[in-house]
Amino acid sequence: MRYLCRFFSLCCACCCFCWQTANATDWLEVKVDAPQQWQQLRSLVSDLTAPQQGIVNVYASPQEHLALLSAGFEVHLKTPDVEQYYAQRAQSARRESLSGSMGGFRTFAEIEAELDRLHDAYPQLVSEKFALGYSLEGHPLWAVRLSDNPEQHEADEPVFWLDGLHHAREPISGETVLRFAQGLLSQYAQNPDIAYLLHTRQILLVPCVNPDGYLYNQQLAPDGGGFWRKNRRRNEDGSVGVDLNRNYDWFWGKASAGVYEQGSSSRYSDTDYRGSSAFSEPETQAIRNAMETFSPAIAMTLHGYGQEWMYPWGYTSSPAPDVERLQHYAQLMAHELFRVGNAWELYGITNGAADDYFYGKHQILSYTVEIGTAQDGFWPAPERVLPLFEQVRPGLEQAVQYSGAWADISVFDWQEQQGNGDQWLDSGEQWQLQITLENQGISPLNTELQIADCLPLRSHCALHTRSIEILPQQQQTLEPFLIYIETFSHYKPQLNILLSHANEHRLFKPTLPLNQEQAALPEAPLTPVLRISEPPQAGKSLTVSVHSEPHNMIYLFAAWNAATTPYSLPNVEGDVGLIDPLLIWQMQADATGTAQWQVMIPADGSWQGQKIFLQALSEDEVHLQTSQMQPLLF
Repeated sequence: MRYLCRFFSLCCACCCFCWQTANATDWLEVKVDAPQQWQQLRSLVSDLTAPQQGIVNVYASPQEHLALLSAGFEVHLKTPDVEQYYAQRAQSARRESLSGSMGGFRTFAEIEAELDRLHDAYPQLVSEKFALGYSLEGHPLWAVRLSDNPEQHEADEPVFWLDGLHHAREPISGETVLRFAQGLLSQYAQNPDIAYLLHTRQILLVPCVNPDGYLYNQQLAPDGGGFWRKNRRRNEDGSVGVDLNRNYDWFWGKASAGVYEQGSSSRYSDTDYRGSSAFSEPETQAIRNAMETFSPAIAMTLHGYGQEWMYPWGYTSSPAPDVERLQHYAQLMAHELFRVGNAWELYGITNGAADDYFYGKHQILSYTVEIGTAQDGFWPAPERVLPLFEQVRPGLEQAVQYSGAWADISVFDWQEQQGNGDQWLDSGEQWQLQITLENQGISPLNTELQIADCLPLRSHCALHTRSIEILPQQQQTLEPFLIYIETFSHYKPQLNILLSHANEHRLFKPTLPLNQEQAALPEAPLTPVLRISEPPQAGKSLTVSVHSEPHNMIYLFAAWNAATTPYSLPNVEGDVGLIDPLLIWQMQADATGTAQWQVMIPADGSWQGQKIFLQALSEDEVHLQTSQMQPLLF
């Protein structure tokens, strides 16, 4: 009976072979029970994954398929002629879901054009594309930098690295890099947190590490579905290609004890052929040099498919020295949409991989993200590209946040000190506010926090400033603030908490304990916060910052005298504390809501003993709103 089954399988395979083209590729699942079977399997086929629970995904030609059956392997045919399947799936897609002309994905030329378009549209935030190096065939490994100073590497800012298309048949990786860039840039003007990231980080994006292999796939299958994975190195036996993601110099080619050729291959024709030596390829040399130049804090390399968020190690089952921190951030970024674990556990043994090298050689927190499910495959249907990107986008944004210090206010604890005891804010009451800050980033947080001693914020409200130092992944609970609740009736009261770090500012507006009627009041315009960097000193520059809504027009007024009782002006929200004010400066706030003014104090001491009062006015399309008044003693 067993021989009849095998005969029947062979007949079926022959039929398949007759109907397929000679270069067609079948997607098979092959059962492997022992290392000896794995060794035999690798001798029969060149394109296969590491075993997962005794099952190996194999991409085989009809001849290889037939050879597996002849050798007695238990084979399940998942998809015949998988390249044609991918191409036909893309052709049936809706036009609006197509990002590019190659099966819904961008060609290499279209990637170049998109990088140019981004720079042209956002020249103040995106560098011109620049080459990290060149491939074997002379094609550039293009990169762009996203930052508020994009044409210059600023060594004092943390760097986040994101690359795609190490493997030429995984276009979702390059597409995700491009979409991530567009998403950040389009949010810059509306989202102060995104603007803050672009002001305080450098984001390096490399959409295509393997241009030669990607261009070859376009030549093979211009409508998408090309199955070439490696670069285009001509090997000694006449075969072509090195797997770039097995060519890095961290335990390159390490043999796993008791396991034959897992992790990479020494056979030229295998899809995971590791090359003649570590960094034998100009593409990986370019990435090595970039790592040494830019020293990223967090690096992510994107692949498809597997729905996995992996961290080192891949070459050994031993845990990485920093495994708890690696896992902590991976779980935060994966949002329970991806399986989280080290590469050895999730993918199988790999050696010479980029993430192991980034982490092992440079101590960079590094992750490999496999985007998409088995049904999506290497070339997802075009209508799946946006959903797949949206699954990974929040985690990528968090990775940018975590690459430096990143403060969040995790707890607001309100306690009534004097009032009617009804647990809601009411005029004339005094409340205690205790704040807990958390540093979610990988760098120590050194910041200042400012908060007013009365609510709503008015010209006579003093600002309390606290200096804060929090280690990574640590919390700090601040000494309580006492806040007096003044009269409010027209607007819902709000409290502004300003965090200042690295010459940039983030404004928090915490939820207040309001009753139903109070909560139904309309939102108040944001009261601008005026901040002076430090006490003025002769011969030094003084920085005055005003934080308001993004892109509001900010006016700064000065006066020699302050009113005993603050007064109101028509059409101005809040009260004025200056007598005979003089407008000394105006500008538009940036995307974080910050406007800054600098003045050089004379070194001759001519300003010594002088006292002036400053007050800012913020203007949007509807409101004029005053800040608190700030005395300045020289």
